Amino acid sequence: MKTFVPSKGLVLVDQVKEDCMSTRFPASAGPTGSYLEVHVSDPRRLESLVGALSTRSSRSNVSRASSASPILFPSHTVNLWMQAVPRVCVDPRYCTAIEKSVKDLDFSLLPDSPSVRPFFHPASRLFLCILLFGMASFSPVDGDHWHMPTLPQGIVLLASIISATVYLFAKVVLARRPVDRNGNPIPNGPIGLPIVGSFPFLTRYPELTLDYWAKKFGPIYSMWLGNQLFVVVSDPQIVKDLMVTNGSIFSSRKEMFLKSQTIFAGRGITATPYNDRWRKHRRIASTWLNARAVDEYTHVLDYEATVLVQDLYKYGKAGKAPFNPQPHAGRCSLNNMLTIVFGIRTDTIEHPLVGRALRLSREFMNTTGPVSNLTDFVPILQRLPNYMITRGNKLHSDLVSTYGGLINDIEAKLKRGETVPDCLAKTMILTKDEEELDHVDMAILASAFMIGGVETTASIMQWFSALIPAYPEIQAKAHTELDRVVGRDRLPTVDDEKNLPYIHAIIKEVERCHNPFWLGTPHVNTHDVTYRGQFIPKDTVIVLNTYTMHHDPQRHPDPHTFNPDRYINDHYKSSESANLADPYERDHWMFGVGRRICPGMWVAEREVWLAISRMLWAFKMDEIPGEPIDLQEYDGLSGRSPVPFRVKMTPRHSKVAEVLGI
Repeated sequence: MKTFVPSKGLVLVDQVKEDCMSTRFPASAGPTGSYLEVHVSDPRRLESLVGALSTRSSRSNVSRASSASPILFPSHTVNLWMQAVPRVCVDPRYCTAIEKSVKDLDFSLLPDSPSVRPFFHPASRLFLCILLFGMASFSPVDGDHWHMPTLPQGIVLLASIISATVYLFAKVVLARRPVDRNGNPIPNGPIGLPIVGSFPFLTRYPELTLDYWAKKFGPIYSMWLGNQLFVVVSDPQIVKDLMVTNGSIFSSRKEMFLKSQTIFAGRGITATPYNDRWRKHRRIASTWLNARAVDEYTHVLDYEATVLVQDLYKYGKAGKAPFNPQPHAGRCSLNNMLTIVFGIRTDTIEHPLVGRALRLSREFMNTTGPVSNLTDFVPILQRLPNYMITRGNKLHSDLVSTYGGLINDIEAKLKRGETVPDCLAKTMILTKDEEELDHVDMAILASAFMIGGVETTASIMQWFSALIPAYPEIQAKAHTELDRVVGRDRLPTVDDEKNLPYIHAIIKEVERCHNPFWLGTPHVNTHDVTYRGQFIPKDTVIVLNTYTMHHDPQRHPDPHTFNPDRYINDHYKSSESANLADPYERDHWMFGVGRRICPGMWVAEREVWLAISRMLWAFKMDEIPGEPIDLQEYDGLSGRSPVPFRVKMTPRHSKVAEVLGI
């Protein structure tokens, strides 16, 4: 066996045919730049090799002095073929793999071009050597006949083809890292996979993956989902700089195919881009969601919170029967929104509208989350029939038929001259000509109210009910505060909140630990922005990584421990905390940020306060032996709630039934 080992290069040894070759960079400098020198030990393959690469040279200036001399290829000829190949494994009976890669080559003659330089990485030279070896495996016997490659040569050739594919993928990845006019790149981040990007890594517990990447890549990083660039922000100051200080740029939404175009038909207040339609819908919504409006219907929230506690007492048989409190929390939130939007309510959890409305809300959350489906980010899927599009079309139809049907009922009553209580639907009907609202506009705006209003508050009540049984000492401390401030002869009210800091802290800690919307509704920037040397191109989707911010040990020591004491000195409501000058002092990010902050946070805060404070006033909540509550799993791909569980709710004292009127 003969082996040719140059002082600088890569060695491949064919133990069967005793063929070998090597490469050296650069071989020499010519009139057109650097050249690649290739040594081929088998003269029979020299002509085929020259012919093969000559056809791939745009200048066709492959040259050699004689059959014994090395071949010189212009450097640009091989740019198409070079790719990183860490190792080529072939049958040891026939050939050895790479003996070594040379890292000390002289690149002084190489043109200083960013587009060329990466291709001359030692691993790239390795790939070229493999490719040339495979191509040289085809050698002519005469003008019409060729030697076919042997098995080991075929293996190497296959490896080169696979490597070329990887190379092309790498080129695509590099092309997907745009830069601004000054060369500032997009933030670093995971590369992802061809076509789908990072989507496969975000299908289960995406908040944990995003948190891991935040620790690896920093507080601002990028990722691709299909053809869409995302920038994930995990630091409060960066959030403020982008979404508050530059709110005029970072306040739009991407019109996702499923959520915006299919389900909401371009009309949803949470999904609409920052345009005149959004401003109109936001203005209409604000008439029913601003702080003054909430004061006017607080009696509705008060009543439904009392009904909730009454139902928990009845279904739990005064503490004698374990049960699942989740449907009752869902109905409480649903009734509040039904009253605000349509002026109606349900009387029991068995009412058909309860199950239907809660199912619609959950289906919406499972189809429209930022990382819940791939159809939004792979355009070809939007043109092919698929399960997600079928679900989206059906959900749109169900929303319009359910909530649009309720609007039709109210409109019919108004035409008959019947009394209709003030509500959002009535406002829309009476102003539809002035506001240029059609039936779908009204149905989708009502749907957005129902979905957003039900999912957020119901989920917080459910997480509270799942968490608190495991902490009897926290319950005891809360009960002591309630007995001291409220007593046992009445239920806590909105006016008591300022005097119940521990109850206030418990609610904030639940919202920190189990924000139902870890990713919220992403923002989109309407102009190119370069922030701290990192380029954020126009139409990038900006994700608020609340999980990482809520579990930052600098802001929240021992962040995975449920500890209300961390908020004991926080006297702000969340709606007030959102406006603090120091973003690191904000309590949590559940309601979003900037101009697209949740318009319903005032009603949500009041509703949750009344429900949780009264549940604590009335009951001692315990886990059921042998039925541990799973706080790690959750139901939902966007809005999250606990998986089904049962608890025991025991009345704290004899006056509970009397005060509740039972």
